[in-house]
Amino acid sequence: MVFFLVLVPPRAKADELLHYQVEFSVDPKLPACDRGQEFAALLNNQFSKPILEPPASRTLRVRMGRTKAGDHAVDMQIEELDGRVVDTVHREFPASTCCFEVLYNAALLASVHILHEGKAATVVEPPPPPASCPAPPPPSQAPPPPPATPAAPPLPASAGLADVPPRFEVSAGPILATGMAPEIVPGVQLGAAVRLRGSWWFEGDARVTPWFETRPLGLTAFEVLTASGTAALCYRPGRFTVCGLVIGGARLTEDVDSAYPQLNRTGFAGVGGRVGMQQHLGGPFSIRADLDVAATLPRSQINTSNRPAVWETPWATVITGARLVTSFK
Repeated sequence: MVFFLVLVPPRAKADELLHYQVEFSVDPKLPACDRGQEFAALLNNQFSKPILEPPASRTLRVRMGRTKAGDHAVDMQIEELDGRVVDTVHREFPASTCCFEVLYNAALLASVHILHEGKAATVVEPPPPPASCPAPPPPSQAPPPPPATPAAPPLPASAGLADVPPRFEVSAGPILATGMAPEIVPGVQLGAAVRLRGSWWFEGDARVTPWFETRPLGLTAFEVLTASGTAALCYRPGRFTVCGLVIGGARLTEDVDSAYPQLNRTGFAGVGGRVGMQQHLGGPFSIRADLDVAATLPRSQINTSNRPAVWETPWATVITGARLVTSFK
């Protein structure tokens, strides 16, 4: 999308006008921000005289995208027609900023840089020498030309803009759980996540705590194994995660120090929430810590052959853990 701009600095003469063309592009992941005409109008409003007239003497390239953290990023570059870069600008805005506000701030920033770089040099002709003055003698040796100023390197199309945000994640790590067994038990978790839209994600986890001996009542020893799964809808503003989740699973218990060992199979379920924080390590890898709290519905019991209801599931289940996360596009 190309627009021709004639930028008239305040009180500039006609021979000082600079003509611009705007090349506006947006990352395909931001269709709502593909509003080049609106950007041109906002830029036009920053000047006191009309613009949008060819021919062009310079080009303003504007590129909008997202950073790896999900924020808005804007890259602008002013070029001569021969490709020489005059000025470059990069700005980032929070992910919660609407497209119009990003466009407005980008237009305001572009106008400042255009005014700074925009005045063409005015050529002043020297007055003719008096008729009675003799012509100056030719110099014995011409002075050396001044060293050429190196041109700034062109800005790559992707400079300052993050790649397209990842869409899929897989993860694994250890956990500690309380409320699923009579004591705090360790385990492992495997997870997967998919980006739904913007900062919204759907996450699923499978968790297992292996056979672990507990003593819920006196000398009565139990071995407990649990297997559970969670489904969560999450919002990730940057490094932080907030989710609503449901949890369900099964529990196997066996009293191992009685004359007649009994194997119990019970289930558990609950609803609750999750909070987490993620730190990028480099490349596709990051590490994340989570805390899940769920209300147990319904509460189940562990029974023995001679002692009913030895242990009952508490009202809340708490699971905390860490995981190594790998991202994919």
